[in-house]
Amino acid sequence: MPYPEPPLAEFIDALRDAATAATIDLDSADERPAAVHRIFDSFVVAGGTMPAQPATLDACRHLTAALASPQNGPGPITRLADVFVPLIPFLHWHVRPPEDGEDPHFRGGHANVDIIGPSGLERHDEVVVGVSVLGPGVIYPNHSHPPEEIYVVMTEGE
Repeated sequence: MPYPEPPLAEFIDALRDAATAATIDLDSADERPAAVHRIFDSFVVAGGTMPAQPATLDACRHLTAALASPQNGPGPITRLADVFVPLIPFLHWHVRPPEDGEDPHFRGGHANVDIIGPSGLERHDEVVVGVSVLGPGVIYPNHSHPPEEIYVVMTEGE
């Protein structure tokens, strides 16, 4: 299956805009806006083939509702949700490895996908950009691991 080059480039541009907009309100001495640009400048949408066959999971049934939520949000988040939609047919969703004490509903109510990273549509060895879907009432387990993570939350929740 061909690599979705134009939709992926649009997604990366929208993600850069959302990340840049999110850092504008930070202290002016902060280097995060420059760091955002360094990270995104390392992405090269060069074409090729997909790293894995597309696959969905039961939790993906919540995508439609999750992507409707940001339509009332800030412009960069709305655009990010809109440009994510054309990528959906190309994605290989998976469930994260189990952890002790996780919610028993977590396995069936959760799905992850890497868009950029070692197993993503855009291959990258140092950065991973992914999407997680959680069904209503599913609790994501507390966890701690390197590297740092940044989340763009697109729906209400606790």
